[in-house]
Amino acid sequence: MGNRIRLKGPSSNKWKVGSERAEKDVIVGRGWAEFVSDQSLDESNFLVFHYTGDSSFKVLIFYLSGCEKESSHFVKPTDRSSSVRALLLTPTDIKNQNPK
Repeated sequence: MGNRIRLKGPSSNKWKVGSERAEKDVIVGRGWAEFVSDQSLDESNFLVFHYTGDSSFKVLIFYLSGCEKESSHFVKPTDRSSSVRALLLTPTDIKNQNPK
């Protein structure tokens, strides 16, 4: 995975996001805040990332109820820039954090 990843939202529009690897994790940086803002994400949403190759991910957005966030199908990228960072966890990480 390179220093930039591409996120393809439900609207089929794309966002470029800075990234770096930290052991098994992917840390996203520049561009992530714009994706979050453009998608109007908050604590009532969760995202599913599907790796499509070549540092690209298809992103699905849901409410905690499990229903897809329909408004995300009509979102377009903006041209803002920031340095907000976030940590993306793999399914294995989540499973290990919440053992049954």
